[in-house]
Amino acid sequence: MNIPSWLDKTLSDPVAIATLLLALVTAILAGASFWTIRQNYKFREKDRKERLLNEIIEWAIDIHHCTNPILRPGENERLIRFNIITNLISMAAKDEYVCKVTKTEFSGSLTKDVDELTTKSFLYGCVLKLSLDSELTEEWRKAFIELVGKEELDAIDKATKQDRQAASKIIGEYEVAVRALAQKVVSSAAEIKTKLLR
Repeated sequence: MNIPSWLDKTLSDPVAIATLLLALVTAILAGASFWTIRQNYKFREKDRKERLLNEIIEWAIDIHHCTNPILRPGENERLIRFNIITNLISMAAKDEYVCKVTKTEFSGSLTKDVDELTTKSFLYGCVLKLSLDSELTEEWRKAFIELVGKEELDAIDKATKQDRQAASKIIGEYEVAVRALAQKVVSSAAEIKTKLLR
């Protein structure tokens, strides 16, 4: 077997062999470090998305609970409606945050469901406010008209002021829609979370 002279010199020199082994070990360590950093990044990203999904689920459950008050005998229905409105208003900042997160981090049905839930819960709050013989602020009025139209607003306003049964029916429809959308958001987020954990 004919070995090239440079290889023969390299194999006979212990310093050259040590240098080659050191270079090989360094390359292996660099590869292992890169793989570890990459796996750590993937784990942190997965953990971050799971945390965001948990926040979205918690938000949807909060809205569901907010629209599902426990009516105790003797409690004033107007006070309960006022408390629901207060809770929905207090969640407005969280609504914006969740919408922003779903648009930047997730796509598809979850984003659509979150947008629908945010819109429907706002409309539900407006309907409740109208049912309390209150006027909507100019900002709420504009937003309501933009979402469903002036005719719908006028019809709801008229119904809530004139006919308690019609008002209760409208409130019930919005309440059911908000609850259903909240459950849909929870299901969509849980489905994404399940896929993420695989």
